[in-house]
Order: sequence, then structure tokens, then C-alpha cells
Amino acid sequence: MTRYEDAFEQAKALKNATVGEPNALMREALADRIGDLLKEHNTAAIALEQAKALKNATVGEPDARRCEALADRIRELLKPHNTPEIAFEQAGALANAAIGEPGARHREALADRIGELLWRYNTAEIALMHAKALRNTAVVGPDLRRREALADRIGMLLRRYSIAESAL
Repeated sequence: MTRYEDAFEQAKALKNATVGEPNALMREALADRIGDLLKEHNTAAIALEQAKALKNATVGEPDARRCEALADRIRELLKPHNTPEIAFEQAGALANAAIGEPGARHREALADRIGELLWRYNTAEIALMHAKALRNTAVVGPDLRRREALADRIGMLLRRYSIAESAL
């Protein structure tokens, strides 16, 4: 195996370790270790493993700001490695941030950031993340008209990307 192949296998193993790790800070530390590998082997494949690990660090994280900061770290990976797969991981991290966000306006702003990713990458997977984030915003929004407008946006996404409503 080459040094790169070793690094890639290590990155995958570290990312896989984030899945079963209950501590969000430890998941982030594992993602940081993948980042160290990325410094040495700057490839989209290793960047994707780090993006997945960073997104995994947002799962179950109650602090929406922390999730958003992790999503911003994934955004930084998109600069040199502009792939829809990494964008999908950022969308997932933003959706996780929206779940824990108490403010309706900021929750919608997070959903809109996913919408920006959808505009750039135009994938059904990102569209589904966008629809889920909009749904989470609509469920707890105080304004009935705003909730109706969000429901209309969700319906448009479901139709445009042929997403079954049951996927939400």
C-alpha cells in the first residue's frame, strides 16, 4: 500500500469511529485527526471523510451554535474540494443545527443556507435535507402564514426532486 492509501484507510477508520462515539467533543477530535491526514494528503476523498466525521459530531449535539460552527468547518473543506458529496455533509450538519436552534428566524436562516447549497449543487439528497430543515422550521414557527409559506416551499421541493412525502 502507498502512503496515501494508508492515510485514506486511516481516515475512513477514524470517521467510522465517530459513528459509535457518544461524546461529541471526542467525535470532533477524531475529525481533527482526519484533518491532520488531509494536511499531508490533500485529496477530495480524505476531505470527504473529514466532512462526514464533522457532520457526525453534530448528531445529538444540543448546542445549535456548535453544530453551525462544525458546518462552517465543512464549508471550508468545500473551497479546495468542491464536491456535491461534501456539500451534502454540510447540509446535514446545518439540518442538525436547525433541530437544536430555539429561534424560528435563525432556524429558517439555517434552512436557507441548505437552500444555497441546493442551488449550487442541485441534488435530490440536498433537496431532501432542505425540505427536512424547512419542515422543522414550520412545525414550531409561531406565525401561521409563515408556516404555510414554508409548507409551500417544502411541497415545491418534493415535486421538483420527486421526493416522496414519506421521506420527510
